[in-house]
Amino acid sequence: MDMKLTLKMDQAVIGRMKSYAARNRRSISRITEGYFRTLTGSRQGSEPKLAGVVAELAGILRDSRVTDHKAAYRRHIEEKYR
Repeated sequence: MDMKLTLKMDQAVIGRMKSYAARNRRSISRITEGYFRTLTGSRQGSEPKLAGVVAELAGILRDSRVTDHKAAYRRHIEEKYR
């Protein structure tokens, strides 16, 4: 069931959003609903799905063996500027 929701936003943002919605032939309501669905996940308590570059980079350092990031960065800089 659809319900009404009133939001307050910066006037410039609203103008840009109206242009974006018109170019993409979608309503602001549907775009906002899609964004909120992404943020909250499709089910209550589930993690949001990542897309694009964020999805590609997510977890990239999970298997990293670097434990002291500051020391690793310091070594990198020292080697770079020798």
